[in-house]
Amino acid sequence: NNTGLGTRSGRSMKGEGNTGVGMNSLRADTTGGVVLMKYNTAVGFESMYSIDGLPEYNVAIGYQAMYNGGTTSTYNIGIGPNALTNNDGDHNIVISTINGGSGLATGDYNTLVGSQFTLAANDDSLAVFGNNLGMAAIWMKGSGNTGMGTMLPTQRVHVEGNLRVTGKYFDSNNESGVL
Repeated sequence: NNTGLGTRSGRSMKGEGNTGVGMNSLRADTTGGVVLMKYNTAVGFESMYSIDGLPEYNVAIGYQAMYNGGTTSTYNIGIGPNALTNNDGDHNIVISTINGGSGLATGDYNTLVGSQFTLAANDDSLAVFGNNLGMAAIWMKGSGNTGMGTMLPTQRVHVEGNLRVTGKYFDSNNESGVL
């Protein structure tokens, strides 16, 4: 019940409900084994290539999206070149904008937008927006804190660097003032 369209698409794959479009998509180069995959979709050259283990319900779109993915990755979406490279997490969304790597080492329930940065294991970030220089510009943590220019915000809004505000500041009593 698998569909592969493209040279070596679906090679060494076993399972059901998988669709691969593009050369080497959904291809597993395992040593002496066959990868059991279920309900994955891969579109693009080498998307979901060399996945080991039991990945299920993943979507990879783009050049090497979910390349060399994890052993038990489930419910992930990788869009763009190298999105979710070397990932071993679940319920993640990564949108990569240029070739060069964007992904998660491990971790669950994260959203990354940008390129050339990776979250470490067990990072509690809900969303990360990066630039193409390998630096995250905005981090939204599970605690509710948001960091701009810092990946470790200690307050609801934590700015590392200069801040320019036009308008008024309001305190906890909704009183306006200036600094």
